[in-house]
Amino acid sequence: MTFHFLVFTITIKKRSYSEEELQQLIRQEKINREISDRLSKIDFYR
Repeated sequence: MTFHFLVFTITIKKRSYSEEELQQLIRQEKINREISDRLSKIDFYR
């Protein structure tokens, strides 16, 4: 589990979101994870 994922989970538990806000948060989290995966692969190949 990444740090971002943990923060994301804790944030959701602290407040209630509308369905649309949740979808947007989940999409953003997936994008963030994708970016960090790609960055780590780039670092790996250096």
